[in-house]
Amino acid sequence: MKDNLELKWNYEIKQGNKLIKRIRLKKCKSFTSNWAQTLFGTMSGRQVTMTDFSGTPVTFTFNASSYGGGADNSSFRVTAGATSSYGLVVGTGITAAAIADYAMDTQIIHGTGAGQLSHGTTTVSSPSATATEATFRITRIFTNSSGGDINVEEIGLVNLQVGGGYFLIIRDVTGTLAVLNGQSLTINYDLTTTI
Repeated sequence: MKDNLELKWNYEIKQGNKLIKRIRLKKCKSFTSNWAQTLFGTMSGRQVTMTDFSGTPVTFTFNASSYGGGADNSSFRVTAGATSSYGLVVGTGITAAAIADYAMDTQIIHGTGAGQLSHGTTTVSSPSATATEATFRITRIFTNSSGGDINVEEIGLVNLQVGGGYFLIIRDVTGTLAVLNGQSLTINYDLTTTI
């Protein structure tokens, strides 16, 4: 029997247009308590306290009345430009994922210097649906122009709460994803709901 709500991830590594390695979707086990707080606050319009990326507790009152055009701090935004502050993120940490995680173990920063990866945009596809399930995909491409090889060991998703900071909502320890200098790594998260 399938779970009613599933999050899965996969990756591929390319050298230019040549596919080096690809894995099929793997089940994630790593929604954090910030995920639950964001969902609860958005759905209930009630006050929640979440731990931001720096470890600081932040209290929000989600404001459903602001959807008409006012200031809205109930955002669940993960789309991002070339930044490592939010969106789909990667790291080199190997500490097991935990429900209380609020930051990556050892995040890889956006850039081209030693130990850095260039972060492409994080995109969210429109949902696709069949008679029994609906799915959407979150994607980001990371390019290694650092001059050395980088082993990605963890992936995560950080959302931007408008007016309130950055919050880790998903974190998975992947095992070694070796990204050689000049290669790109594409990470996908697929969120599926099934009837």
